[in-house]
Amino acid sequence: MDLGNRLSEAIKGHTRGFLAYLAQQPSDILEGKGKLKEAQEDISDETVVDEGHWAPAKKGGNPGSFLLQPSDRDKFINWGKKKAQKKAKKKIQEGIITLKQELETLRPQIAATAQKIYDDWVPNEEGMDEVYGGGGPCDDIASAISSIIADSVDAHVDDGGHEGDDHAFLIVSRAGEQYWVDIPPSIYEQGQGYSWQKIPDVQIKPEDVVIEPV
Repeated sequence: MDLGNRLSEAIKGHTRGFLAYLAQQPSDILEGKGKLKEAQEDISDETVVDEGHWAPAKKGGNPGSFLLQPSDRDKFINWGKKKAQKKAKKKIQEGIITLKQELETLRPQIAATAQKIYDDWVPNEEGMDEVYGGGGPCDDIASAISSIIADSVDAHVDDGGHEGDDHAFLIVSRAGEQYWVDIPPSIYEQGQGYSWQKIPDVQIKPEDVVIEPV
């Protein structure tokens, strides 16, 4: 293959890789359902993902001659994320995307993070845990949710609870919009004050995440 064809294949590989990234993003944050669908259709038969490498491929599934190395792939993904975030910020400024829409896209990530914290909470037979003592993990869950929102959304995040409150939650606000964000303690623990017991075998789901106007 001559140099011109190799360069052409390389450009196609980068383009398809970015389309693969776009296809994984929430449609209301990117180009809209129509263009997202076009991107998904475009990559469905012509892009293969194999052990961290993106490669152009013909419809028979045979990879082309150009592969993105892992280091290049990471740089390309970061570039794609920055571009998507820039478009999202523009839509926010234009009032196209609401704060609630952005928060809604974080439900799966919030639920998965809370699940990990819940799973790591291992009280003994007396109900005592090495980290939380006789209490529960709601402070850690609220802190983790705050970090997720801060990393993903251009908004102000405040602690909704106060010293001595039974439960910690968050207030997220931006440009007149304000929402209470929380996973209610009744989902994973029971008790009051500083004494909480773990509810066994809980699976925290995205729909367990509360996002309500204040």
